[in-house]
Amino acid sequence: MHVGISQHAHRRLIAAFLVALASTAETSRAADKQSPVESVSSDVKRAIASEMRELQSFTRSGVKSSADFVRPLAQTRTRAWLDAANGGLADGQFLCGVCLRDGLGTRINATEAAQWFRKAAEQGHARAQEALGSVFYYGNGVEKSPAEAVRWYQKAAKQEAVAAQFNLGVCYRTGEGVEKNADSSIYWFREAAEQEHAGAQYNLGNAYRTGDGVEKNPAEAVRWYQKAADQGLAESHNNLGLCYELGTGVVQNNVQACVYYLIANALNGADYEQNNLQITRARLSGAQYAEAQQVATQWVEKFRAGERQTLDAAPTAPTPADTVKATAGTGFVISTDGYFLTCAHVVESGGEIKVRIGDKTYSAKVVRADRRNDTALLKLEGESFTPLALAQSIPEMGDKVFTIGYPNPDIQGDAAKYTDGAVSALSGFQDDVRTMQITAPIQGGNSGGALVDAAGNVVGLVVSQLNAITVFEYNGSIPQNVNFAVKINYALPLIQAVPNLARRLPPPAKHVPNVSPVKAVEAATGLVIVQE
Repeated sequence: MHVGISQHAHRRLIAAFLVALASTAETSRAADKQSPVESVSSDVKRAIASEMRELQSFTRSGVKSSADFVRPLAQTRTRAWLDAANGGLADGQFLCGVCLRDGLGTRINATEAAQWFRKAAEQGHARAQEALGSVFYYGNGVEKSPAEAVRWYQKAAKQEAVAAQFNLGVCYRTGEGVEKNADSSIYWFREAAEQEHAGAQYNLGNAYRTGDGVEKNPAEAVRWYQKAADQGLAESHNNLGLCYELGTGVVQNNVQACVYYLIANALNGADYEQNNLQITRARLSGAQYAEAQQVATQWVEKFRAGERQTLDAAPTAPTPADTVKATAGTGFVISTDGYFLTCAHVVESGGEIKVRIGDKTYSAKVVRADRRNDTALLKLEGESFTPLALAQSIPEMGDKVFTIGYPNPDIQGDAAKYTDGAVSALSGFQDDVRTMQITAPIQGGNSGGALVDAAGNVVGLVVSQLNAITVFEYNGSIPQNVNFAVKINYALPLIQAVPNLARRLPPPAKHVPNVSPVKAVEAATGLVIVQE
């Protein structure tokens, strides 16, 4: 029959534990080293040794900590651990150190925790040596000393303490407490990774992705990310999502990317890398996103039930049979007789061009195209269009701008979308003077849309985002809201090549109107569809 401990008895037990810890801290300073004594019974030694073996297995991946293991035991086992610690048993000293370090069953006391860790570490206890290294690394209860931290990590690492091996890898990578050395960092990460330490596997993945200390190998990066992800490391799921989104080391697959992002969010909180998830979700059909959700939910449920698993293959939602293969972009009318500006890359496939403005669809032909500056002039079949005015000068840094376009119409719908921002730089990628950098969010399908100032004049054509793949492979991060527009004066040569067209353009507004120009811009903006 199981008998619980009353609250009153529990309070007396904790009080006794605190008193004993305080008195032990005073009396034990006289001896530098202690050996287990006969007062620690064989049964207690066996019980604590069993707990240490369970703790070793519990924390090997690095995803869970010693505190996670000790927490549910601390209310009932602290008395036994304290008796063992006072008897000089290194396992008991280590467990008492964990309790005091993390406030488990007692108050937090970093100084006394460090003293217990040292007693066990000086007996050669590998987990205590690793813990003492971290005490010195962070200065938690002792004077901070990265060099002393490395010394204790090395002692523990030689005993194959996996957390110490991982921490040594970090120190060699950052140069904290030891001379920076990429080869040594990789060596210790690999030692820990081969013992299934998820953090080390994740760091090896990063090294292979960037070529830091090893020859760059995106496929090998994915292999190590996958090992860590299988153990539930959210960061690895996130990076696998990036790899599938960008096609780095794997075949590009937005559905699989979404699965990994969903798992990362489920494991690490609802706001984890939400930007990555939202971007990828926008690229999927409703059926594809529903399937990604189902796969991710099943994985998380099995993982939480203790089942180890690998996502071997991407789910494949069927493409609707009636989907027409086409490219889409945005553009805008510049004259009442139907001349229309867009980006050259929107119409470069050479297919049949249709432009939908409001509820009407028009056939269109390319009149002029300038691939170097990514501009194209079309002529719509029809008359009596409402044009936009072109600015006579470029904006200043910080000027407010907006655009209306059709981002991902097959996913986000074919209604026009408004976004706004500011001019953040008067030159674009690598100081390209033909473009300017803007903060107005854009996505695929916005290309060719009018970038409009507060007066309602077109100052540029939305053209691109900063290449996410290039930046990710260069520094391992995804650029956030770095977008570009071609300055409108680079479209003027196309207009001037059509006789008398420049004279038929509406004059630019000189002042900000009383009524917002958004409606006028929407009326002149069209969805460009090029059927291949």
